Amino acid sequence: MRIYPARPRHIDLKKQTVLLPDSKSGHSRILPLSSRAVAAVRNLTIGIKGKVFSIGAGALRYQWRAARANIGSPDLRIHDLRHEGASRLFEKGLNVMEASAVTGHKTLERFSNQ
Repeated sequence: MRIYPARPRHIDLKKQTVLLPDSKSGHSRILPLSSRAVAAVRNLTIGIKGKVFSIGAGALRYQWRAARANIGSPDLRIHDLRHEGASRLFEKGLNVMEASAVTGHKTLERFSNQ
């Protein structure tokens, strides 16, 4: 799991978006933020090194493993959360093109299994 630290400059609260400077595809993407995400970001204290989240890769891995153990799903992957998120976008009424813009799916074929 590669982790790219979010920086305050990547977040535009007025437009309710966040820039992912280096996504899985190797390209930068701008994603919409929900009103709940914007509220959460407004309440964050910026970390010592200017990161939005001041957690290191090792600590994140440890917390992820602990969370999986707590819910009894040791095989849960971060990618599974992406799939769940895509499913919820459809439940909220987004069409395939809108959902793919949020999830970053490059081909619509992936959504046939959602």
